[in-house]
Amino acid sequence: MAVEPVVFPKRMLQRCPLCAEPQPVYLKGHVFDPQDCRQLHVSHDMGYSFCNCRNIWFTKRENLQDGYDDDYEKKYAGASPFLEAYADKYFPVLKYLKSDIKTFIEVGCINPALLNKAKSEGWETLALDIQPRSFEGHKTIVADFEKAELKKDFDVVWASHVFEHFLNPIAAARGLADAVKPDGLLFIAMPDPFQIDWNNYLSWGHWHVREHHTLWDMGSFIELMEENGLKIKYAYRNVTAGKFICTGDYHLIFRKP
Repeated sequence: MAVEPVVFPKRMLQRCPLCAEPQPVYLKGHVFDPQDCRQLHVSHDMGYSFCNCRNIWFTKRENLQDGYDDDYEKKYAGASPFLEAYADKYFPVLKYLKSDIKTFIEVGCINPALLNKAKSEGWETLALDIQPRSFEGHKTIVADFEKAELKKDFDVVWASHVFEHFLNPIAAARGLADAVKPDGLLFIAMPDPFQIDWNNYLSWGHWHVREHHTLWDMGSFIELMEENGLKIKYAYRNVTAGKFICTGDYHLIFRKP
């Protein structure tokens, strides 16, 4: 006897941003409480699909927030100690991998704590963000990274928790790789969707359908960056609560040969 195929309602299918195959929505997403960005609500009309073309979770572009949202300002205003923890852990690794660092750019910079640490190392610092910002003692570029034309001569490109926001992940990966000079380093931090408590997956705050477009499996993301000419030198799954700006993410350092 023929089995009738399962037909999902239109809103329950989303096309993968990488391979364009339609995938069902498996997980409901979160949205911020407009009165208190610390409060999250489950969205019943938006969520995340999975595609094994690159082992990514994704939500469609239409679900993303248009324009600027000041929730980030509130979140990062007092985040200096957490950002400095990244520098304390990873700047020694960067210096070990490359002894002659001179130029350091932070992509998606909101808080100058990392730039200040980089400046104290004697590195020339540059901040890039889509919103106008001015950090004393640091050069700044106001630009959308996905559209910016950057000089391709940075010793260190620092991109912490920005990749999951890019609308065109493949082009963004290429852009990050291109911004690194030969023998330079790229630092990436990203939510790790394979560190989820599936008994209570809604407690994982990164199902922010208004913010996060794609969430990558770590191994698949490493493969993507290596296809773009980089070599993985360091990989760390962060399960330490309260030390960094995020728990349940991973941290990667790549070198450009």
